[in-house]
Amino acid sequence: MTMYIGGVPAHPLVVHLAAVAIPLAAVMCLVWALRPGRFSPSWRLATVATTTVAAVSLLLARWTGEGLLAPMGLSEENLGDVAQHAQYANASTVATLALFVVAVLLYAVGLPRFSAKAPAWAPAALRALVAVAAVAAIVAAVLVGHAGAQLAWADFPRG
Repeated sequence: MTMYIGGVPAHPLVVHLAAVAIPLAAVMCLVWALRPGRFSPSWRLATVATTTVAAVSLLLARWTGEGLLAPMGLSEENLGDVAQHAQYANASTVATLALFVVAVLLYAVGLPRFSAKAPAWAPAALRALVAVAAVAAIVAAVLVGHAGAQLAWADFPRG
């Protein structure tokens, strides 16, 4: 089902939130992973909140994008020209959701009630995973965005 906002398909509108939120969250997480002691608990919470917005906006972008398949004469089984964009969207989903989960775990390990129970190696391991997920999220977001832009603008200014 295609969702519209003001008569325009929602996907090109919603995708801009994901295009900003994912790299922003990834950079914030990367800085947190590389400089863990430099930031206040409220900054860490803001990072988790930004990562949450990134994950939700990505899922909303996927949902609205999948809604465009039928009006384009495509389906999940026959993606046509959208296949590469869909593959990158799958990679972006995995990377962004992994970043969200690991960021939440890293935040939890820093809380007093959990830090005493966590193994000594947990914060360092989670920081390493956050860094890897952050880089993967940035790369996947760039790839999916570029493939989507090629689909939308390939015929410009002719089409």
